[in-house]
Amino acid sequence: MFFFIGSSRTGSTWLGQALAKHPNIKLPVKKPVRFWNLKVFGLRDEKSSHPTLSLEAYKDLFRDEPGILKGDITDGYNTLGLQEVLAIRKHHPDAKILQMMRRPSHIVYSHFSLSRSLSEITVEDVRKQVGHPGGYQYHNIRQMHVRDIWSTVFGPENFHLTFYEDFFADPGAGYRDICKFLEVEAFELDPSFLTKRVNKRKHDEDPKDEVRAEIAHFCDPLDREFEDFHRTFTAEKQPAADAASGAIRSDSHDAAWAGVLYQGFLRHGRSRPFMKL
Repeated sequence: MFFFIGSSRTGSTWLGQALAKHPNIKLPVKKPVRFWNLKVFGLRDEKSSHPTLSLEAYKDLFRDEPGILKGDITDGYNTLGLQEVLAIRKHHPDAKILQMMRRPSHIVYSHFSLSRSLSEITVEDVRKQVGHPGGYQYHNIRQMHVRDIWSTVFGPENFHLTFYEDFFADPGAGYRDICKFLEVEAFELDPSFLTKRVNKRKHDEDPKDEVRAEIAHFCDPLDREFEDFHRTFTAEKQPAADAASGAIRSDSHDAAWAGVLYQGFLRHGRSRPFMKL
């Protein structure tokens, strides 16, 4: 089994459609099921494609089938914390994890423009969604912490990272790399699909200057972090980059575990009981 845990607006819709075309890959649930957000941890999500799915039914959908690899592509999983990811591993210990990163400010602009004109966005909208810890985009654009958790919990050998801009510069090659990671035969997509834009933003108007400045205020530090990480990752390549930057910051996997557990404690404190699934 595999999970896609990238942020929203990082190519999950295109990738889901592409993987669904592979004869040896099956996506049993329609995107976005957000099962682990909704049903198990009580995080309500009205956009879930399967809001009444039980844990038993979910596990049954993902039972092994000869010659078939099943996957759950849900952009909402990037908002889960350490406790939730550990609980998921209990049920799917051998899962492979896919993450696609994108420049944080680009995610924000893309997300806003999906539903309305950027010219209609207010400074208050940005502060509520991007600047406040209760806002969805506040968590959606913090991609490094997501990688830290998932790559350490499931192991760097079961984690594949790619970058939105690099992937869609040559989606055919990116798709083949993912197939190789998932250990399925290479499958050539139709050339017309490679250039297909899916779930594209509906509005292209420019935002007000004060809105652009507010987005920059919150996103510039994250953009710089993203650029530094992307530069290091690209130079050293996976898996060497795992030892130099990001989740695995030393040769010891135990040291990585200690760091992630500590960050998980700082993030969640004692506000929730440890999950027992």
